[in-house]
Amino acid sequence: MPRYAVLVANSVSYLSDIQKSITKPMLRRTVAQISEMLRRLPKNYSFQIYTALDEREKRVRDLVERIARRAKSANSLLLFYYFGHGDLTEDSELQFVHPGKKRGEREFLRFTAVQDIFRNTVGISRTLTILDCCFSAAAGRKFDAGLRGENCLLASTTPIAAARIHYQKDEPPIGAFTRSMLNGLAIHDACVSNTNNEITAESLFRYASAETRTTTGGLQEPYYFGHLSEPISEYVPIPEIEPGFTLRVNPKTGYMKIFAICRTLQAQASFRSTRELYKQILKRYRKSFLVAYVWENGVHRYRPAKYTMLTHYIAFLRAIEIMDESSLSLSPRGRDLMGNWRTNHNRKFLIILDKYLADRGLSRPMIDETIRKILARRRMPTRTEVFTDLSLIGRRLPPTHLGLLLDLLGYIGAVRASSERVYFHW
Repeated sequence: MPRYAVLVANSVSYLSDIQKSITKPMLRRTVAQISEMLRRLPKNYSFQIYTALDEREKRVRDLVERIARRAKSANSLLLFYYFGHGDLTEDSELQFVHPGKKRGEREFLRFTAVQDIFRNTVGISRTLTILDCCFSAAAGRKFDAGLRGENCLLASTTPIAAARIHYQKDEPPIGAFTRSMLNGLAIHDACVSNTNNEITAESLFRYASAETRTTTGGLQEPYYFGHLSEPISEYVPIPEIEPGFTLRVNPKTGYMKIFAICRTLQAQASFRSTRELYKQILKRYRKSFLVAYVWENGVHRYRPAKYTMLTHYIAFLRAIEIMDESSLSLSPRGRDLMGNWRTNHNRKFLIILDKYLADRGLSRPMIDETIRKILARRRMPTRTEVFTDLSLIGRRLPPTHLGLLLDLLGYIGAVRASSERVYFHW
C-alpha cells in the first residue's frame, strides 16, 4: 500500500533581519535530504514524496488537498511535513510564511487551513504532521478537533519559542529537530523497545525530543499531540541493497560523479589527457560538476569546477582497480562493472568496495558500527567523524577516499547512516 507525504519548505521569513538566513539553494539541498530518507525507508514504509519549495500559499493548499485525496482513496497514511518559518496571528494561531506575488511580499497559510482540508474537504482518517518552525506547538491548540481516525502532531518547539537551525561545513542548514527526526529513522534507539524494532510516532518523538534538547542546550522543547498506532518505520540491522543503479540520486554526490566518469570511459576506450576526459564528461553530466562562484556584484553563478579536481576521482578509481594504472581507460574490472549497469551496478560495485576494504584491514560491518557509535553520541556522522573514529582503532584511509567510500556505500544501501550522509569532495 503506498504512503504519501507532502513536504512544504520555505526560505522566506516575515522578519527582514533573518529572511536571508536560509537561501533557496540551501533549502533545496535540505529538502533533498528529507525526501531521500523518507523514500529509502524499508519496504512497506517508504513514502511517495510531493514537495512545495517556496510556493505561494494557494498552491500549497491545492497540493495538500490533491495528495490527501489520493491517500484517502488508498486508505493510506498521509504525512504533512513543514520546514521553514513560522509566525503567530493576533489570536496566537500558527501560520506558515510563504513568498507573495511580488518580490518582498509575504503570504501566510494558517495551520488550521491545512487541518480543515484534512477534516472537512477530504475527511482523511490517518495523518502524521511534523512541524519544524518557530512557535510550532501553537498548532496544538486546535489540533485534532473534529478529525476522524488517528492523527498525530510532532512539533519542534513551544508555542512561544524559536526553532534552531544548524549550519555545518559542507552540509546544508537543517533544523535541530529535523536532524534528530531523520537520525531517529536510522537508529535502534528510536525503536519501541529493545525487543521491538518498530519505530512509531511516539518512539521516534521520544528519541528526537531528547536529542533536540541536548543539541540546543535545552533551548528547544518539542511537543507531542494526538495518537497514531501505525508504525512509521522499522529498524533493519542489515540495510537492503539495491542491486541496480540507484535512482533519484543527487547529481552532486560522489556516487553520481563516479558513475559519470565510468560511463564516459565506457563510451570511449581511452583519452589522451584529463582535460580531454573532463570535456567529454561535461557534455552529458555537466550538472554533477557545477560549483558556485561569487561574482564581483555578489551574485552567485554556477560553472564547472576546474578539470584538475578530476584527479581525486581518478586516484580513487585506480585504488579500487576500476581504471587502468597507466592510461585514462577502464580496467577489465571497470568494464565488467559497467556491463548491465541498470540491473547489476550496485551489486558488482559492492564486491569491488569490499575487496578494497579487506585489503586495508577493514570491512563494511566496521564502517557501519563506527557510524552507529557516532549516532549514539548524538553527533552527525560526517567524513571527519568517521575518519577520526577509524584512526582511533588503527585503521586509516586517505580522507578523500573515505568520503567517496561512504557516499558510495550509502547510496548502494550497504551501510546505515543518518540523513547527512552525502559528502562533497572539493
